[in-house]
Amino acid sequence: MIAALMVVFTFGFAQASPVVRLELVEDAPLPIGGIFEIRVFADAGPLEIVAFGFDLIGDAPTLIFNGVTVAPQFRTTSPSFENTDVAGISNPVGGIVMGNDVLLASLFFTGNHPGRFSVGIFSDLSDLNEGLFFPPPTTPLDMSTTIDINVAVPLPPAVFLLSSGLATLLFIRRRI
Repeated sequence: MIAALMVVFTFGFAQASPVVRLELVEDAPLPIGGIFEIRVFADAGPLEIVAFGFDLIGDAPTLIFNGVTVAPQFRTTSPSFENTDVAGISNPVGGIVMGNDVLLASLFFTGNHPGRFSVGIFSDLSDLNEGLFFPPPTTPLDMSTTIDINVAVPLPPAVFLLSSGLATLLFIRRRI
């Protein structure tokens, strides 16, 4: 009896708890002023994804949000919801979207300052348009997660600063 419950717990709940993750497309470190893409994936397993909605969180104004592209298996509904940054519904409505590595959307940013920044998504479950939605009677699941982004110091200014500092030190040493 206990072994049967352990099997149900291990396999039943492990597959029934979707995971949302962010993936940086470009290799780090990213150049200053370059546009980079972050993809939003859901690992839903056997559960059917009906819709999703979330807000963006990050280190503004150091990262500029350029826009979003909702994956082709979803239709964007973001303009319909004033307080939700990104939203989509299965396309066609009622279409079956399920499995692991389901692409929900691609987010595009520009890093305008060097450093390490955090970008994330957040779903306010008190907002009826946010979360990861499955067929009823399932309640929406939270989509909150973050990813760290490393924007590099551009090489030409760094080389210029280093060489001018060395030249200054040599000039001072010769005068002494």
